[in-house]
Amino acid sequence: MQKILRVAAVLGAALFALMALLTFVDVIGRYLLSRTLPGGYDLGQQLQAIVIFWGMALATYGRTHIGVDMLWERLRPAAQQRMDKVSDLICALAFAVLFICTALQVPKMIRSSEIIPDLGVPVWVFSVVALLGIGLAVLGALLAASAAAADVAQTREGGSP
Repeated sequence: MQKILRVAAVLGAALFALMALLTFVDVIGRYLLSRTLPGGYDLGQQLQAIVIFWGMALATYGRTHIGVDMLWERLRPAAQQRMDKVSDLICALAFAVLFICTALQVPKMIRSSEIIPDLGVPVWVFSVVALLGIGLAVLGALLAASAAAADVAQTREGGSP
């Protein structure tokens, strides 16, 4: 899983850099040359969705997403681990619903033959790449939950997590 996450992180960073470059070139072109980059805006939108979904996968597995610690900090370590497990399972469920809803839209997108006009690239291609990120988020949340479960079991046996 670590190799997959490393690839996802590199892919996400590269796509984010591409998105930033597209935006920069588009803005400079608009203000200095009175011309925009053909397809730049549409491509930037699609890349943003991919970066967000792949980023959610990385943040979920690494537990680096936003959290509110008011209750968690006051709990004992075993209770914190149980709360982490419940949180991971809730995230997995939410991402699974998002995955299913998105997956159901992909065939409709393929049938619609919608393309990015200036580039001629089908929109569904970007949706499939984003869908892979959502699937990775589900997997990451389930793996994080199983790690939390192992930590809870280890704490019950008297070891330190």
